[in-house]
Amino acid sequence: MRLMHRRAAVAGPANPLVIVAVVAGLVTCALVAAVAHAGAVENPSAARAVTPGGGVRAERDITWRHVGGDTLTLDAFLPARAASDRPAVLLLHGGGWHAGDKASLDPEAQRLAGLGYDAFSVNYRLAPAHPYPAAVDDVEAAVQWLRDPTQVRHFGLDPHRIGALGSSAGAHLAGMLATLGHGPRDRGARVRAAVSWSGPMGLVD
Repeated sequence: MRLMHRRAAVAGPANPLVIVAVVAGLVTCALVAAVAHAGAVENPSAARAVTPGGGVRAERDITWRHVGGDTLTLDAFLPARAASDRPAVLLLHGGGWHAGDKASLDPEAQRLAGLGYDAFSVNYRLAPAHPYPAAVDDVEAAVQWLRDPTQVRHFGLDPHRIGALGSSAGAHLAGMLATLGHGPRDRGARVRAAVSWSGPMGLVD
């Protein structure tokens, strides 16, 4: 497999605050279009809610997909103040496609929520048990799940303004989200913005 595409570059050291600033600017540039529909798997209201502080609340271990006998979960970090039509950011952890967990991006998710974004840190299927393109399929499904009207209402997110931020292997997956598919970037599994944080982008199999 060879993947070649443009990516967002972050100058200087990988400072999470810089990353957050870049994502904040990119995600807010969305245009209004029709809402894309995707089937919800679970009711997120059943998730365990905690309050990490700093004007941010969290709903952890939300089941968002059942696939091939696996159950995938995500953590939602949300501004504490109720609102609607907030831009959303999908956070994708690193780990060489074979390791890692959504909890590793808790600090970035909390910072984004503190800035007024809905942040969703997801687990995806890992190799070698689940080779390519399982992880890509999962992150595409996560975007579709967020755009389902059930999640739009529950989280108060804007389905037209969804971006992705990933680190390492997660950055590769964010890049795949940015370049796969056709048509408007506010429908289906497409995203309006993607940020690669130390992502491997030219792969030769």
